[in-house]
Amino acid sequence: MNVANTNAEAIELVKNAENLSEEDKSAQIKSIKDGTLNGLDNINGQQFVILENSVKNDRTSIGVHEPGHAVFEKILDTKDGDFRALESAITEYLSKTDPDMLNVIRLKMSSGATQNIQSEEFVIEFLEQVDQGNIDFKQKKNRKLASLFGFMTNGITKVKGFEVDFKGETDAVSFLVGLAKKISTGTLTKQDIADARSSEALAPTVLATISSIVKQGPKKKKVKTSKEQDDRNVKYRDIFNKRFTVVDPDDSEKRIPISQQEYLNYMLVDGKKFDNKTKKGGVLTPEGAQLFEDVSRDWIDQVMQLSSFDAELAMTTITGPFLNHLLAMNPEIQMTAKNPIAAYMGNYAPFKVGDARKQMAKGASPSNSLEIDAQVEGRKQFDPVAAEEVNIPEE
Repeated sequence: MNVANTNAEAIELVKNAENLSEEDKSAQIKSIKDGTLNGLDNINGQQFVILENSVKNDRTSIGVHEPGHAVFEKILDTKDGDFRALESAITEYLSKTDPDMLNVIRLKMSSGATQNIQSEEFVIEFLEQVDQGNIDFKQKKNRKLASLFGFMTNGITKVKGFEVDFKGETDAVSFLVGLAKKISTGTLTKQDIADARSSEALAPTVLATISSIVKQGPKKKKVKTSKEQDDRNVKYRDIFNKRFTVVDPDDSEKRIPISQQEYLNYMLVDGKKFDNKTKKGGVLTPEGAQLFEDVSRDWIDQVMQLSSFDAELAMTTITGPFLNHLLAMNPEIQMTAKNPIAAYMGNYAPFKVGDARKQMAKGASPSNSLEIDAQVEGRKQFDPVAAEEVNIPEE
């Protein structure tokens, strides 16, 4: 992490940044002068803490605050994350164990222009309080976290680091405590970032972020170039080969596809789709949620364009027909496709938008945009859009 000791230094960095537009430069310079900006996220690929503003705003734990924002940007692959689920988990935890600390966080957190930014600042302030040792893990009420993270009183932590099972973590607060300590000790790895993405503790945040991005819709821009489409084809061909094929037991040099039921077992808990009669099933596994996240991000632009930039229609498409189309994929058919998954999702996108439009006209989907953060293992089942009949298309 780089440091700009004065606001004047920070302003010069912004002025000379080659990766910022004039509009972005003006906005950041204004925030620096107003004293509301404590760090610079991306100056020609580098991050800077603005020491003068950080001190004025009592941001003495600068080793966690700005890197915390950057880490979440890497985990969520966007600056526009939806942190409401994490804020709710922290609030519930501190309301029971340390109400005074909850008030401290609310008083000291940076202000934000939107609810999402406010929630993110709340979460980052919690990371700071953990880093500064202001949450007493020796107290009986915090003993669970202390036992999970013995490094709280471990003098060799900063030298040797420690292990945190981000992928297997199910508790949001425990996840954040581990993240704070990993950041502050400089032991966070690329693998930690990858594991965090598929953590059940972060699943509601990841999927709510997708929901938020779809609702906002991307800026109107040109369709993907041939190079970008080729890269996407390669990405999903690799995903298909690694996850949905296995070595042929009769020929070690050959790979064969898994069955459609095995694919459903990968995507859904117990391999069961949502049953409209029993209201059970249809719960994505963490691995299934990750694939759905990847596909959603990679086809948002196309779906928005096909939806004529109607965010509600795009959201209904992604969480309904598009998701159901992904679940209907047959690896045995995809095995013979030139571009498995990519062609299957892309070629049928116009039809899925059409299906969503018909369902909205019939009143099958609710009037407001659907939330998809519930559709994760361990949480309530979720019916994406009423009862859609999904036919497995021929390729």
